[in-house]
This record gives sequence, C-alpha cells and structure tokens, in this order.
Amino acid sequence: TMQQIQLDSKIKLLDCPGIILPGGDASDSTAALRNAVKIEQLDDPIKPVEAVFARANKPQLMIYYRLPEFQTVDQFLALLAKRLGKLKKKGIPNREVAARKVLQDWNSGHIKYYTQPPVVADTQVGTTLVTELSKAFDIDNLKMEEETMFKALPTYRPSQTMLVDSLGPVREVKDVEDNIEEEVEEEMDEEMEDSEESLVDQVLSKDVCINMDAIPTGNEPTKESEKKQRWETILQDFDPQTMSMKKYQKKMQKKVRKENRRNVKRADDLTDALEGFSGLKDDDDDDYDFNVDFVK
Repeated sequence: TMQQIQLDSKIKLLDCPGIILPGGDASDSTAALRNAVKIEQLDDPIKPVEAVFARANKPQLMIYYRLPEFQTVDQFLALLAKRLGKLKKKGIPNREVAARKVLQDWNSGHIKYYTQPPVVADTQVGTTLVTELSKAFDIDNLKMEEETMFKALPTYRPSQTMLVDSLGPVREVKDVEDNIEEEVEEEMDEEMEDSEESLVDQVLSKDVCINMDAIPTGNEPTKESEKKQRWETILQDFDPQTMSMKKYQKKMQKKVRKENRRNVKRADDLTDALEGFSGLKDDDDDDYDFNVDFVK
C-alpha cells in the first residue's frame, strides 16, 4: 500500500514498496497480482485468482486455507466462501468475496510464495588461472558472505510457502481515474461556458450594442501597443513546480478549443449582420417588375 506524506505546500513524499508507471491495460491479471490495481476496482476478481490457481500448488492451497479436496477454481472459491461464512441468498457461496480475500492475502504477503530461478543453458567455458585479479576478487570471501546471508534469512516450513511459476516482468498499467477526472472537468467547463453565453443572449437583444472601451481618466496609458482586444487569449507560462507537462498541454488544448468555438460564433454573427445589412436574404419581392419598379 502507498501513503502520501505532505512535506510542504509543493512537495509530497510517496511511501510505497514500488511504483508502476501508468499505461497499457488495467485489467491484466498479472498487474492485479503485482498489486498495481486496486482490488476494489476489479470488475472480475475471479480472473486473477485463476492465474494464482494455475501457478500455485493445489495441496499447498488446501493446507493454507484448510480446505478439503477440490478440482477447479469455482470449487476452491465456493469452499473458501463457505468457510468464511460469505453466502448469498439461499445459501449460495459468494465467490467474488472469496476471490477478493485471496487477492488481499496474495498482495499483502500473507501467502508466502517463491519462484525458481530461470534455467541457464550449459555453455563450454574454459578455466584458466588469472593471477592479476586474485587480490581484487576473492571468490572464497564471496562464498563466505553468501553463506552468512543465507543463514540470516528466516526459515519457513513447507506448509507456509508455495512454489509458483514466474510470468516475467509485469506490463504497464493504465490509470483511468486521471483521464476520467480530466474529461469531467472539460465537460463541466464547456457546459458553464455555453450556459454563460446563452444567458447573455437572453438578457441582451441583438439591437443592443455595448461599448467595452474604458473611459480614460487621465492616469491610464493610451498607447496603442498597450491596448489588448477583449477576445485575446493570454497563454500561461509553463511552471514545472506547479503543474506537469501533460497537464499544461491539456490546458493549452482546452484554450485552443474555446478560442475556436468563439471564432466560429463571431463569424456566424458577422455573417448574419452582413446579410441583414446588404439585403442578401431571400425575400418574396426579389424579382424585378418593369411596370412597378421602373420610374421615368
């Protein structure tokens, strides 16, 4: 499990055994067994247990959970649910709760397991005496240190550990919570902007014109270079101490989308104004009548 320690207003310390970078598929069973995915967020907790059942030794599972003989994963989870007292209506074993219990024991270290080192193919190696490296590298001293280290390790009974097959390094896991939060924030910003524009259109009619130029007071600068258009977008400078590059890029993309929507709306309003001013709209009396329109 990971815990956050707030050192100051800008620095957080992440206390965890390891970090798995986001990316890839979050539903991978291997990632769930590596504690890279929260067990509460798993839609199907039985699938990772199937991976445990395929890799672990069945007699060792029977000894650890004190269960009778079983053949399949469903039987294993049903017996474990009955032993834990997790039953649904009509006494049906709750296999999902039992599967989450197994995953919690696996990720928290209650189930102690080990893997065999990979098999290395035999190679033809010649032995020669190297006198130059004898003083810098002492193989006897290395063996003594290795024996001392192994003696210091705790001993476990065979019933307390189990042998499992290694699946290699875990693939990257994608964290979808950040993407969902960012999408929700963008949708809320767009809805707020649309509601503000619609409210302004309802309050102000098309015939009302508002002059946004400020009244000069004599103390304000009047240079043309210091004047800015109302719709001009001010780009925020990137500060690595306050935001990440990914968040900054998303913020800039959102500003560009807002500016594009505003430009489209301004273009539509300008087109409507030009059509109304120049009489380009279709009317019923557009055809020229010589008897009516001709004036001597």
